[in-house]
Amino acid sequence: MHLARGILRDNPSDDDLRRALTMMPLDEGNADANFLLREELAERGDAESMFMLGQFYDPAANLPRGSIERDPEQALNWYRQAKSGGWQSTGPDLDNLKSWLQQEAENGNPLAESLLNSME
Repeated sequence: MHLARGILRDNPSDDDLRRALTMMPLDEGNADANFLLREELAERGDAESMFMLGQFYDPAANLPRGSIERDPEQALNWYRQAKSGGWQSTGPDLDNLKSWLQQEAENGNPLAESLLNSME
């Protein structure tokens, strides 16, 4: 995490951030740092990073997420931004999220029901 904050303090270029990500494997120990760098790239318009933020938040995704809490609303938001930004590979992940939301809605989760309605 300290490494990511140090990189961000130096006002890195997009290429600098991408290089840092390639040297930082996405594992439980680096998940929070990876998230911070992806968040910066996503805010700059990087569709792949938008998709990866969706993955971090997605309760149906299986990747190391460190201290990032699952948040289906944020996941859906980032997947939609990635798709509108040109990222083509959101379909299967949106389908998995939709299945998760359907199960949650059946269990009485009002947020899941609301998100499902927004997907249709």
